[in-house]
Amino acid sequence: MGILGFLLFSMALSSASVGCWRAWQAWSAGEWSITGDGHLFWESWAADPGSQRLLQAALLALILWGLSKFIKWQLPHKILRYFSQRSPVGLILLIAICPQFFAPALRPHINSSINNYGRPNVLVITLDTVRLDHVGWAGFDELPTTPMLDKLAQQGAAFTGAISQSSWTKPATGTILTGLVPNKHQAIGRPTSGTNLKLPANVRTIQDAFASAGWFTSAVSSNPNISSQFGFSQGFMRFAEDTSMCAEQLLTIADDFIEDTKHRPWFMYLHLNDAHYPYLAPGKWRGKFANKGSRGLLTGPTERDYRNRESSWTADDIEQMRLAWCEELAYLDAIVGGWVEKQLNGDPNLLVVIVADHGEEFLDHGDLGHGHTLNDELLKVPLQFAWGRNWDLQSGLYSQQLPVMDLPATLLDLCSIQWPQTATPLDGISFAPVLRSGTSTEDRPAFSETESPGSPLSGMSGPLRSWCKSDWKWIETSPWSPQANRGWLYEITNDSNEQQNLCSINPLVVTKLRQEMRNSGLLNQVDRSHIQMTISQSTQEELAALGYLDEASGNIGYFAPNAVPWQECSEE
Repeated sequence: MGILGFLLFSMALSSASVGCWRAWQAWSAGEWSITGDGHLFWESWAADPGSQRLLQAALLALILWGLSKFIKWQLPHKILRYFSQRSPVGLILLIAICPQFFAPALRPHINSSINNYGRPNVLVITLDTVRLDHVGWAGFDELPTTPMLDKLAQQGAAFTGAISQSSWTKPATGTILTGLVPNKHQAIGRPTSGTNLKLPANVRTIQDAFASAGWFTSAVSSNPNISSQFGFSQGFMRFAEDTSMCAEQLLTIADDFIEDTKHRPWFMYLHLNDAHYPYLAPGKWRGKFANKGSRGLLTGPTERDYRNRESSWTADDIEQMRLAWCEELAYLDAIVGGWVEKQLNGDPNLLVVIVADHGEEFLDHGDLGHGHTLNDELLKVPLQFAWGRNWDLQSGLYSQQLPVMDLPATLLDLCSIQWPQTATPLDGISFAPVLRSGTSTEDRPAFSETESPGSPLSGMSGPLRSWCKSDWKWIETSPWSPQANRGWLYEITNDSNEQQNLCSINPLVVTKLRQEMRNSGLLNQVDRSHIQMTISQSTQEELAALGYLDEASGNIGYFAPNAVPWQECSEE
């Protein structure tokens, strides 16, 4: 077979060995054998042919073959001749293509259907850094920020009471994909926090569940936290990441993934980072709202300087920042809303979820950005559903409170996918009955947490935990932190902006809410025996630019205007 045989051998060896090794690593690191997901070994291997590896192997094979013709190698020349013969070439080709046979053979039959029309495709879109109270369908009418999303919400279902389980990207997204609170899925740390930086491989995800049930899973991310380096590629057969992508570029990749997987049902996760600071909307959207004055440029370093009172901005500067952020939201609305509408028109079996991981503060409590508190501007997020014509779900605007951790259980319920008893139980529960019946249910208590030490502008409060139920919201410092027993109590019915700390005058309410949070099983001490890892220089630079690397320091006793000081509330 000559050089052609050696080329085939080299390319097949590269694909087979690397693909098999990566699949084995994933199988070993996870708990696939325990949860009944063992066949994902073959799915992972089959989905990893490695086009770049194939080209590199072919180039190297050509170079070696060429050298063998000009240099009188004896043993190497014999080896090259042997591995260009039919038997070794045929054997390694057989090994390389075996996952393409085993994966479909072992893949479970998908018994889920929509009114017998077909198998559902599921698309989950996270719009990073979008707060609920600036979305049109949630009542925002100051600016036309979300006309396309409003249209989709009117045709589908939208929830005004969705509460994120954290106030920054990594832990909040970890909950969206696992149905677990952050202290359980453990993807909670920043490089300077001393806590776990990545999603552990033994935490089962919703994409694992869909892949195990026969769906093809894929994801695209433009946020450096939601990356393969931090464990978020697990369970996805295809995973693309590029922090330089705008929404249009990301959706182009999503189109390619959809086109490549039309032969079977698919689950796709998209994470769009456009609304994150520095709030520089592209093209015609820049200047659409923020055109009446100067503004500062909010980045990781400038946010840190502002918090440490090493720089300052005027009230007009910060208002222009908010308006520039609204421009990013309007851009996302136009691009994502139009793309989703096109997908729905072309796929009657499609189910779409659009959600945010967290919100953004513009001096609501004296600070900027996110991650530092658990106030509603950071926790209340938009959550909406849209679906193709084959779905039998009820449209409506639903006001009941629910934690975002309920989303995975809901999607599994809608697609008739079982969660194995051998896997860690989901913290969330399904609200699919609401979508099926059109009838709201009672409010669900919502637990949230952040490991951030806080901000100098609010006195460096320390890591926070919160419990929101009915008319009350309770926030406290982590009971395992040096700052334990600092608290905030808000009567949110009469104080929706969370400006009055009623902790000292309502001790019975404080005791009741604290006890409920402790009895929920959701408040747990963070495991500090975190996974050690080295972060690349480029990733560190990206994280620093977005404020995810440096923690603010500063005067512990300083409270900015609008910041609500804590009150001491010792355990009784």
